[in-house]
Amino acid sequence: MSGTFLALLSCPFFLMSVETEISWSANSESDLAGYKIHVGTASRNYSKVIDVGQQTGYSITLDESGVTYFFAVTAYDTAGNESAFSDEVTAFVEAATDDDPTDDPTDDDPTDDDPVDDPTVDPTASDEKVYNFPNPFVAGEQETHLRFVLDKTGPVSVEIFNVNNELVRVLLEESEMT
Repeated sequence: MSGTFLALLSCPFFLMSVETEISWSANSESDLAGYKIHVGTASRNYSKVIDVGQQTGYSITLDESGVTYFFAVTAYDTAGNESAFSDEVTAFVEAATDDDPTDDPTDDDPTDDDPVDDPTVDPTASDEKVYNFPNPFVAGEQETHLRFVLDKTGPVSVEIFNVNNELVRVLLEESEMT
């Protein structure tokens, strides 16, 4: 079985769960029966397997905050043979820091722990508001388009990070946008 290319789009935000989209390149073998996503909280130690049939993308809800999740994909054929794992990708779900549930989330009190007081965090972000297409794409050969939606005017910066959370490129320095 051919190897698969794995991509991960995740928008961590301060809620009890995060919806993460995982996608990969299609296997071109004629006897392909489907794909399995392997999920765990330790590298190459997967505790959950999701059979997604012949889909090349899947949305996964990550429920545990403060945890790094690890993902790999395998392909299997009509005879039941399964490929080796794809390259592994990770997603980290930020732990919520608000220890005062009665606190007004619109205030600017620096003595509380509300994530909305941190100008680098948008606790209202969701997968529907930030995405790119096509995903995956081949860097250097294909072009991808980034789309995002803002609920209100505010400072915006667009930065690209690799799966190791290392800054790759700044596409837009912080500027006010509507």
